[in-house]
Amino acid sequence: MQEIKKNIKEEQFHRLYLLYGAEDYLRHSLKQELKQALVGEDVSMNYAYYEGNKVEADEVIAFAKTMPFFAQWRLVIVENCAVNKKPTDAWLDFLGQIPDTAVVVLVEREIDKRGRFYKTCKKHAYMVDVDKEKGGYVQQWIKEWLTRNHGSMNRDVQKFFLERVSDNMALLERELEKLRDYKMKPEQLSNLEQLEGVVFEITVEDIEAVSVKTVENQIFEMIDAAAKQNASKAFMLYQDLLSLKESPIKILVLLHRQTNILLQIKDHIRLKHNTGEIASALKLPPFVINKNSAIAKQYSYKRLKDLFALGVQLDEDIKLGRIKDQIAIELLLSEYCNAR
Repeated sequence: MQEIKKNIKEEQFHRLYLLYGAEDYLRHSLKQELKQALVGEDVSMNYAYYEGNKVEADEVIAFAKTMPFFAQWRLVIVENCAVNKKPTDAWLDFLGQIPDTAVVVLVEREIDKRGRFYKTCKKHAYMVDVDKEKGGYVQQWIKEWLTRNHGSMNRDVQKFFLERVSDNMALLERELEKLRDYKMKPEQLSNLEQLEGVVFEITVEDIEAVSVKTVENQIFEMIDAAAKQNASKAFMLYQDLLSLKESPIKILVLLHRQTNILLQIKDHIRLKHNTGEIASALKLPPFVINKNSAIAKQYSYKRLKDLFALGVQLDEDIKLGRIKDQIAIELLLSEYCNAR
């Protein structure tokens, strides 16, 4: 990712970029940074954007091979297209022979690393796995966002903020905007460009007053309470979710996902992998790994496997009408609270 920023600063670009991964905000942000640097904001005859399943490879290739009009490059962005999911030989050959007058940016949310497309890009493209890069970038991004908006947040507060909100960058930006608006005076908000230095500092109290906990965060707190055998707190948090009209099925899915994370972390701990290695393998930030490792240590590996299997069984029982969804969740939560 730093390579892209360096390319933009030096105006020296690779012929081919591949941006992929589930973090929508970061994928979109990198794509826009490249577009701004290469062709600017305005619609340009040297820029083409392709998306969807009806895009023809020949059309994209023809555009990229045409000489730019009074410019150094032509920019082509191909996003979530069938040409990448089911590439023709002509498309793969083109990706290895992009002319010096063109820059091609491929953007995919999901990618098959076993396929010909990925293997071709590995040979010829500068590739960014945004999910992998995000782990070490989010905290720096928060700091940069606050600096631009004349705010500050110390490390402990930032950790609390991430734990409460999650590391979803689009959600983080919305919550940061809320905190800025909460802390700044109306006249300051209307004159951001004229302000200098730090104007506001965000505290834990501010975050508790303004930021909403995600469902995922509340699920974590439920399991954390259950691991500490605090059944009353675990069931209180569950009832809170129901009162907020959260679907019992969604709660069960998230409980099952959390169990899976704990099981994987437990397995990595058994293999003596460190936090960084586990974070990279699970594509989660290190602070999330540390939080979940503390819970995983409360259970044996066998117990976590049994809880995971129970989640699968309860999901099937709900779908077949053998058990009501709320009773299924209460049963699973009770098992979390029981002996290891």
